Amino acid sequence: ILLKEDYYQQQKIEKINTLKNAVKNTNSENRFDINYQIFENYKKLNMDSALVYINKCKNLIPSRQDSINYLINLEIAAIYSTSGQYIEAKNILDAIDRDKIPHNLLTKYFETFRDFYSHYGQSNNNQKFYQISELYRDSVLSVLPKTSTDYRINLAAKNLFSGDRNDSKNELHKLLLEERNDLKQTAYIAYLLGIFYKHDQN
Repeated sequence: ILLKEDYYQQQKIEKINTLKNAVKNTNSENRFDINYQIFENYKKLNMDSALVYINKCKNLIPSRQDSINYLINLEIAAIYSTSGQYIEAKNILDAIDRDKIPHNLLTKYFETFRDFYSHYGQSNNNQKFYQISELYRDSVLSVLPKTSTDYRINLAAKNLFSGDRNDSKNELHKLLLEERNDLKQTAYIAYLLGIFYKHDQN
């Protein structure tokens, strides 16, 4: 996994450099899309740079594109949450009107809350926030197609933390083989398996 990660990181760096050159020579209509692509590539490489480019996107949102505005705010909240800026993340999340979220963004909305409470729980070792995170995982499961890989991973994670842990382990091993060509999914599945074995040793 580590060798693959180095390879894919180098690919991302090359892609970012190509996109940065492209954005210099593009018209205003395409500038948002290219900056968003740069952000996407930076997300797993450099959070500070990712934040710079998602804020550029925020300033480039086409008029009357509320769905894009929701997406950008969720992305910014996720970055703040991951980097430990919990007050900033929570302020953004609390300002989003759940009833107005487009259906195609509901999964991301629930995932962002799930991850926020998980990160916050890790920061202060407070079980209450892990429990809230799991409630949002239930919401994620409620909107994902049951045959999707994301559904299976979230269900395995749910069982890992509050259900049949052996069933979770078996499912995660299956997923690890099935998703071996997807670095992002493989890394997360391996992380969950690491939690299982660490807990098992204790």
